[in-house]
Amino acid sequence: MRYVFRYIWIGITALLIGLPLTSGADDDSATDDQREPALIAQIARIRQQVSDLRGLSLNQPVPDHFISRSAIRRELDAEAQPPDPNNPLNQFYIAFDLYPDDGSDIQQTTNEINAANIGGYYDLIEREIFVVLDEGDDPGKRLSAREQVIYAHEFTHALQDQHFEVTDILWFTYTNETYMAALAFIEGDAMFTQELFILDSVQNKPEDDEILAVRLLGEMTPPKNAPDIIRAELDFVYLGGMNFIKTLYETGGWSAVNSVYDDPPIATSHILHPQDYMAGVMPRMVSVNSLIYSAFDDPEGWDRMREDTLGEFYLREYLATQLTPARVDEAATGWRGDRYILFYNRRINRRAWVLVTTWDRVADAQTFTRHYHQFAIARTDDDSPLHRIAGVDCWTGDDGALCLRHRGGHEVVIAYAPTAAEGRAMIALQTD
Repeated sequence: MRYVFRYIWIGITALLIGLPLTSGADDDSATDDQREPALIAQIARIRQQVSDLRGLSLNQPVPDHFISRSAIRRELDAEAQPPDPNNPLNQFYIAFDLYPDDGSDIQQTTNEINAANIGGYYDLIEREIFVVLDEGDDPGKRLSAREQVIYAHEFTHALQDQHFEVTDILWFTYTNETYMAALAFIEGDAMFTQELFILDSVQNKPEDDEILAVRLLGEMTPPKNAPDIIRAELDFVYLGGMNFIKTLYETGGWSAVNSVYDDPPIATSHILHPQDYMAGVMPRMVSVNSLIYSAFDDPEGWDRMREDTLGEFYLREYLATQLTPARVDEAATGWRGDRYILFYNRRINRRAWVLVTTWDRVADAQTFTRHYHQFAIARTDDDSPLHRIAGVDCWTGDDGALCLRHRGGHEVVIAYAPTAAEGRAMIALQTD
């Protein structure tokens, strides 16, 4: 969605994934000959410890830098794009009820959150580690417990970069779905290694149990002011990715994990269901008819915003806006592929989209259809949907209509449009 592949980030209360930042800007980190001997020794110990735990050695030097919170804030402010509530990213989140239509910009919101919470990052282009200090702009004689954990995480990324084609993996993802899956397993690897580092540190030096206070596995939560979707994305990428790696590690050790870099997961469903990835269960290709301007009562003013795969992760987040977690689980079980196209009319500030989904079994499609009926009733406050017209059910609310068609097979098509007639027309163009 809003990600670029150059930077891999981590924070304590919020984790930043790929906002542009100029490498080393405002960096006044000391070189080794200027650093305290105790700090040099501590960093060397962390590097060796992580290398041993991960089973990967460093092939070439990796520079590291310690920067202040104020420097991060300045750089994020300098690189921030002007707010644009009408950009395709914003329209995606609003269209699927993941972000309020209040004139704010989700990219700006993310920027503000991360300015206060980013903990460090690894630059895949310059191949350098950056750690944000707890205080000031000089690490002094010793890294704090938090800084040690951040360093271990980012050093893991450096090892990944030297042993696997991480840049290529992220660069050649062709949908947001494949990018999210790739990013999750890469971050999951660093998260799992980081957890091993924490446990190993305490076992080898019990007096350093303060490091347990910064366990990023269980206590890492985005700030309370973060929109729910940002919190969910971060949980998916870092904690979901770590669970994916943990599952593989438990079945075949680091060899099983390393093999993933040769055959990356291509769907968020692989991260959510590691057993599907290991069994070779692949999502199905789904096509969508994008020539649907004729479905609108007034085609003028409608712009095509984006066409992509929604994926199981975002489908679940969309359903969760109206359904309980248990119902979401039931509704999303058996997802096997989808494709959506989103339109936006700036003149009237209205959105329209159609989503074609396919399911593993007919029974899964039927279950999704049943739960989506409940979703639509809650979303539109319309408990008396229009009688089926041309095989399409529609529910009309204050801000538009939701429509659905399941013809009895594996495919279910849903649409959102200003009117029920337009929603039915959008679906008809996908199924007739």
